[in-house]
Amino acid sequence: MKAPLALALKVALLGSAFSLTLLAFAQEADSAEPILTVEQAITLARQDNRLVRNAELEAAKYDDRVAETRTHLLPVFDINVLEVRTLQNVNLNFPVAACGASLDSGTEKIV
Repeated sequence: MKAPLALALKVALLGSAFSLTLLAFAQEADSAEPILTVEQAITLARQDNRLVRNAELEAAKYDDRVAETRTHLLPVFDINVLEVRTLQNVNLNFPVAACGASLDSGTEKIV
C-alpha cells in the first residue's frame, strides 16, 4: 500500500510542479504584452471607426446649434439709416400770387 501511495504522491507533486511552471510561463507571457489603457482603447476605436467619427461630428453640430440658440437670447440693437438724394436739383418756381401773395408785396419767387 505504501508503493501506490508514494507513487500517487510523486505524481501529484510532479503535476503540481508542472502546473506551477506553466502558470509562471503564462504570467511572464502576459506581462510581456503591453497593458492597454482605457485612453488607448478609445484612441484606437476612434481612429478607424466610421460610426464613432460620425457620432462625434453630430455632437459637434448640436453644440453649434446650442451656441447659435444662446446668441438669440441676447438683446439686439438694430438701426437702419437711409439717405435719399435726388439726381437733379429741384427748382420750384411759382408764379406771382400763386400762393396768395398780393402783387404789392414785392415777392416774385418763392423757393
